[in-house]
Amino acid sequence: MELPEYHMQSARNVLRSTYDRGMDFVKRATTIVLLSSIVLWFLQSYGFVNGAFTAVEDANVSLLAVIGNAIAWIFYPLGWMGDLAWKATVATFTGLIAKEEVVMTFGTLYHFAGELSEAGDEIWALIAADFGPVRAYSFMIFQLLCAPCFAAIGAIRREMGSRKWTLGTVAYMCGFAYAISLIVYQLGGLISGEAVFGLWTVVAVAVLAGILFFSRMSWQYNALLSGEATAKTMGVNVTGLRFASLLLASVITAVCVSFLGVIGFVGIICPHITKKLLGQDHRVTLPVSCLMGSLLLLLADTLSRSLGSGSALPVGAITSLLGAPFFIAIIFGRKGNH
Repeated sequence: MELPEYHMQSARNVLRSTYDRGMDFVKRATTIVLLSSIVLWFLQSYGFVNGAFTAVEDANVSLLAVIGNAIAWIFYPLGWMGDLAWKATVATFTGLIAKEEVVMTFGTLYHFAGELSEAGDEIWALIAADFGPVRAYSFMIFQLLCAPCFAAIGAIRREMGSRKWTLGTVAYMCGFAYAISLIVYQLGGLISGEAVFGLWTVVAVAVLAGILFFSRMSWQYNALLSGEATAKTMGVNVTGLRFASLLLASVITAVCVSFLGVIGFVGIICPHITKKLLGQDHRVTLPVSCLMGSLLLLLADTLSRSLGSGSALPVGAITSLLGAPFFIAIIFGRKGNH
């Protein structure tokens, strides 16, 4: 194989390239941060009082609080409940603008008049009144592991050159952050006394077991895609892998069904959509399929509450209406291929 002829780069070209890329990043980041700060100020300063749209002094009645409360329930299993729920939710979404915005948002929502230091020491006493130790760890872990700021997402998009892979990367990071924060709060809170044993504790245990097992075995699933004979030559115990996978999947399914009831077709719809979008690599498709299943159930639950007159329709009925045509399409699609 012939190697290309390499040349030493001149300092001028290196500095020019560094300057161009740095200025491009600064321009994009500055524009996004400026516009988002204007939007955040408007939503936090205005709201509806007695049916009239007006400026407000209490952030709890602002448009920002209304939006935050509307989506805060998504993070209840992570321990973000009570007065801190909408504030933590809003800070999480402003953190997508820039991670520094998380501290600045807390400074605004906790009514600190002045400029915050980089460490935010001026508001920690106020925040500590809402956050317990495990809740704080849950919040910080989510901010650490979830999707980066918009400028970094734009850089990911340029490097990958694919909108599909960029969205898949962001979804994977957010889903992984949610799962780890759930485990930390539910299990850590059970030990510290901040959380009580319940449905989400069982879910956290099931998620932890699934993450540990399927992450360890993901390469073996990839090997199995090449056929049983090839997988065996690579050292995969095909019979043992199938038995362990079916056993763990059955236990996790049984736990979910015993607490939530029968909700069908989720395991058919989400993995097929994920593989169509992101390919066959199980290191990616396994966690993204879990995230897709969560999003599908959220959609089905929202539809069941919206369509029901006076009472919510069963979520399983909604997923069946979505899954049955999907299942039929898969069957006829395979017949057409043969």
